[in-house]
Amino acid sequence: MKILLNPTYQESESMRFDYFRREILKLSDKNRPSKLLDIGCSQLDFSKTSKTIESFGVDIKKSEQYDSLHFKQCNLDTEDIPYADNYFDFVVAGEVIEHVKRPFEVIEEVARVLKNGGYLFLSTPNPSYYLEILKELFGSKKIDDVEHLNLFSRIHLTAYLEKKGFSIIEMKRYKFWIPFIKLMILSLHTPPLLNYQTIYKLKIHKT
Repeated sequence: MKILLNPTYQESESMRFDYFRREILKLSDKNRPSKLLDIGCSQLDFSKTSKTIESFGVDIKKSEQYDSLHFKQCNLDTEDIPYADNYFDFVVAGEVIEHVKRPFEVIEEVARVLKNGGYLFLSTPNPSYYLEILKELFGSKKIDDVEHLNLFSRIHLTAYLEKKGFSIIEMKRYKFWIPFIKLMILSLHTPPLLNYQTIYKLKIHKT
């Protein structure tokens, strides 16, 4: 657990990023090259994860982390992921699907570019978070300041993922934020009512 007072974006996301990277290293074959795609890669850098993992990125913004051979700029609201079928061993989509206009098409695209037996690491805000419940109770008409277009319940999101061939290996709850005193607690074990984000580790099985 880590406690932050008035955290920056990089600080608040660091634990989730480190968790993704650790889990990818555990799952990767040290004797075989693999490919990783980071969707929404403008903020964090997986390019130095391992010498045997070749990292690629896509984002609506230009990337400062990835070179031109490993980055493609695209708008997932209107475009498909610009890579071939069955190309990646790992896909990371951290805090992405809540921002796009067609989140389920993006999940379908992730399934397409992943190899059979590949892994998806996904995180998205929790609609059962106490601040979201308070907004509903008091009739707030304000959308999230960071332009969240969609919120996904655990049941509905996992049901759709399973329809697309994914099985859930692990689900973790992460991040408790107290806005008025700007206190953030980063933990992978917060209760459902107190977690701002939910993290999923998934494996795809293609028929």
